[in-house]
Amino acid sequence: MSNYRNDLLEAKRQYKAKNYAKSCKIYTRLYNEIPFDNSAKYSYAWAVYQAKVRNYASESQLFEDVDLITNLTKQNDLNRTKLCVYTMSVFKVFKLLYHNNEYESLPYWLDKINPDFLDEVRFTRDGEIYPSNRESYYIYSSVTYFKLMEYEKCIAISAKALNSLTKFTADNGIWFEWRTPNH
Repeated sequence: MSNYRNDLLEAKRQYKAKNYAKSCKIYTRLYNEIPFDNSAKYSYAWAVYQAKVRNYASESQLFEDVDLITNLTKQNDLNRTKLCVYTMSVFKVFKLLYHNNEYESLPYWLDKINPDFLDEVRFTRDGEIYPSNRESYYIYSSVTYFKLMEYEKCIAISAKALNSLTKFTADNGIWFEWRTPNH
């Protein structure tokens, strides 16, 4: 057991030193040997995110790594905490699939997110305002179900977006209204 603890400490040291790949490798070996407590699971998930998800090598590897993260951790409420490795990872998949028009693959990932745990904090970069996590989730969801011709889901999600969001970026509010029957 002392080797396990020493190896766990070494994985944490490597992570702090930003040697994410080495940290991830140690965590992976340990995880396959002994069950982790929640703290070690979150540390492992962050190592996987930094080493593999952040700048992923392939789509299939990204999906596998994000699935691992969603099995190791749970979605945290972004209204109470600033960062959530679970949410960041799933949103990485959202962006990839959405921008590649791979709508048929998105519902699996959309089901992993509880929109009530997403914040409404918009951000600005280079003078441009970007949607909050919650608004982005509703955009991905409503467009996906519209493209998949699952209109009832599209309408329900668009209506929920209109009822739960307090701010809309660009013309997103108009698009949500357009996707509801009362537009």
